[in-house]
Amino acid sequence: MIELQNDHNVYILGAGFSCDGGLPTLPEFLTKMRDCHPWLLERSRTLEAEAIKDVLQFRLDAASAAYWVSQDLENIEELFSLASASAGGLDGKIQRAIAATLDYCGAVSTRAKGTITIDKLHCGGYLSWVPAPPAGQQSAAAGRYEYHIARLLGLFRDGSMQGRNTFVTFNYDTLLENALSNIGIPFTYGFKPKSVRYDKSAKAKKQADIKVLKLHGSTNWARKERKGRNFTVFGDYKDVRDASLIPQLVPPTWKKILQGQLADVWDSAVSNLGTATRVIIIGFSIPPTDMHFKYLLAAGLQRNISLREILFVNPDRDTIVERANALLRKEYIGTSRIRFEAFRFEDFANQDGILWHIGRGIKDGALVRFI
Repeated sequence: MIELQNDHNVYILGAGFSCDGGLPTLPEFLTKMRDCHPWLLERSRTLEAEAIKDVLQFRLDAASAAYWVSQDLENIEELFSLASASAGGLDGKIQRAIAATLDYCGAVSTRAKGTITIDKLHCGGYLSWVPAPPAGQQSAAAGRYEYHIARLLGLFRDGSMQGRNTFVTFNYDTLLENALSNIGIPFTYGFKPKSVRYDKSAKAKKQADIKVLKLHGSTNWARKERKGRNFTVFGDYKDVRDASLIPQLVPPTWKKILQGQLADVWDSAVSNLGTATRVIIIGFSIPPTDMHFKYLLAAGLQRNISLREILFVNPDRDTIVERANALLRKEYIGTSRIRFEAFRFEDFANQDGILWHIGRGIKDGALVRFI
């Protein structure tokens, strides 16, 4: 039976969502990976340092692949896809190298640890996750991503989450999950019951209203070499390292074989797109290498009777419009059905008018109460 929803936001997140937290976008990823190598050696993380060295050697050896076929081997996802399609068993090393690079960028970035100063915050409810301001002051500091995610969920209207909200992400990092956990919002990864094991460090719940559907895997997922539920959800990448495991990451390539738990995540994404009132695509550049995005949208929206609009949020508006024209109905491009906003994620999350438009605005005239 077709389900009708009047306030279900599905947020689709790309690398542009995480760059405000200091994490690299695709064109700069290999440069950051090179920077990461001495940092790992200084910390005696030799296994990851060797993985990066092997990946960079593969990058050098793979130059001949671009002789006949157009490829950007400085793009980590294209390199990952080529490694997955090639013989040699490099997948585990590139998975470890990607996770280590994200770990390095998060550790050295001041933006990742940054806060937002909140003055006269308009909200009628209690926000226990916002530290109370010092005595005599009218402003408080909230974590950067905690603040932005709270905005997307509509928490600043009356202190409670507005409507239904689902996150579909192509990112490997855990910025989103960390923010949700710090806010105190339960989330689940969309795995079927009893299909995965949850480590004691895991922040995700088996069941929750908010789904975080990670289509390309996550740095805090890993497979243990044992019988039964060998797919394990950890708290973060450090917990995976401490268990001497390799993070479960999947390249965006034609060779992607979705089985078991990952297939469940994709099925959940299709199901949630089927009831979306609004699809808000943030920081995802619609790369030509990821053909699955086209079929994800097609499969998800084919029986959707609730959809009102698709909104692309990306500072490179011209590129996104061009790629959207090749992907979506041209007569809808630029109309109220398919719109484009040329913002970085952080700037978008502070646009009161746009947030009202997607049902997540701030209630006027009410001041925050701290507990």
